[in-house]
Amino acid sequence: MKTRDKAMFFWGAAASAEAIALEWLFIRLALKATREVPEGFWVWFFPLVLSPMFLVFVLVNFTKLQSRAKRLLDLRYLAVYLPWILGPIAANLYGRLWLQVWLALVAVPFQIWLPLRFSKKRRLLEKLEREVAPA
Repeated sequence: MKTRDKAMFFWGAAASAEAIALEWLFIRLALKATREVPEGFWVWFFPLVLSPMFLVFVLVNFTKLQSRAKRLLDLRYLAVYLPWILGPIAANLYGRLWLQVWLALVAVPFQIWLPLRFSKKRRLLEKLEREVAPA
């Protein structure tokens, strides 16, 4: 009997829950924008076009990955990165101005640093896999 990979399940569940929360926040943001300004219908681009494209892009790239380590690294990246996107959007919807500014100032450096960190880890992992692969 095949056992389930607990780490893959945990990081996959975390990334999935955050992606669902992001879609929900985009819908709430679009509802708020169109309620306040009727000309703000363009905000529906995010939940109706951008999020589904993001999901398809992530799933296609995830299925193309060959090694378990790369898949796990991508799931960890999504699970760690998405909260830094969710926080400012949630603050914009539910928080006061000081919370919005504070959370944006805290989140932006992480939004810049995390992709750089994970791309470096990805390059190191690919280099390690090339060295270990038989000739």
